[in-house]
Formats: sequence, structure tokens, C-alpha cells
Amino acid sequence: FSMRFANASTTFANFLFFWYNTNTVKGGTMYLQQILPDTGLYDWAVQLLKIAFPAEERRDDTEQLKVMSHPDYRLCAIFDKIPVGVVGYWETPQFVYLENFCISPEKRNGGYGSKTLQLLSSSDKLLVLEIELPVDELTIRRKNFYLRNGMVSNAFLHIQPHYRKQDADLPLEVLSFRRPLSQEEYNVFRKYLDDNVDVITRKC
Repeated sequence: FSMRFANASTTFANFLFFWYNTNTVKGGTMYLQQILPDTGLYDWAVQLLKIAFPAEERRDDTEQLKVMSHPDYRLCAIFDKIPVGVVGYWETPQFVYLENFCISPEKRNGGYGSKTLQLLSSSDKLLVLEIELPVDELTIRRKNFYLRNGMVSNAFLHIQPHYRKQDADLPLEVLSFRRPLSQEEYNVFRKYLDDNVDVITRKC
């Protein structure tokens, strides 16, 4: 599953995008705007995440607010004159981890998903995300969407980071942009999730 905007010249946002203002990146008619807590846009984004993802695939309100202060994490609104979707991602020196990515129900099938992936993958950092295992028509269709947009499958046995200490393990499939991860790259990715994202194992 969906650019560091603050005072860094070599971060994800700076490769092929231009600055729209301090907290906004633009590409074509669409742009991504960083969302800050305690705003109406934040409340809207959290509600959209609740609509788009089951509880085990997202944080509760307290954890979501807490993660907003992590230096590697960004929650952004996808704008096309009005907000049409949300992306949440983590940026590291090696990769960009697209954790959450969703389009508003009334704006789906308008090409926003593909255009957003084009924005997110326009970097020399590898884009990595997780999807549900393709076991039925809906999950197969979701995987095919990502494959059509340049993502490729990885065969690693992968468990989603836990968002609550009581959550059961949730197997997911890892996708990466244009090429599969090496075992070493996956190990780096897994360790990052364990140290920063998983509430059971994280160090901060």
C-alpha cells in the first residue's frame, strides 16, 4: 500500500518534481500536499483511511496522531483542485515505503490511482508497498492494478507490521517498482518496519 518536504535537498520529492510551496509538491494538474494534525484536512484524511482500510490494516486515532511526528513519515492529500485521496509513506535512504494509498469512493475510476503512482515512483529510490494476498476477484483486481502500473511481485513470506499489540499476524505480498527486491534489500526493508512501524518491535 502510498516526498520529504522539510529542508533536505536530496529527498524523494526533489528529484523530478518542483516546489509548489513549502509543503506541497505538484505534478501536472495533480499535486500532493502534506497534511498536518489539528486541521480539517487531517480529520478528512483519517476518516477516508477508516473507509478504505479494515482496522487491522491501519492505525487507531491515537497511533495515527503519534506517527505524525516521526521524521520519516508523511501523510499527504492527493489534490486535483479538491482533495481526492490520501497517501501515507515512509522515506528512508534506500526506499520509499508506501504504507497507505486510497482514493475517495466518489473519485475512483478517474485515473487518480495511476497518476499518483506515477508521481510516487518518479525517483531514484525504490518504491515498495504491500497488498493483500490475491485470493479472490477483488484482491486479484487490486494486484493487477499495481502490476499494470509498473509494480512487480516479490516471493518473500511477509507479515504486515502490527498496528496494535493484540493484532494477529497478517500475511501480505510485497510489491516493488519495476524490479524485485534482492534478499538483502528485503532484509533492510523488514528491519526498518520492525524498528519503526511495528508497535510490538519498534524502537521509537
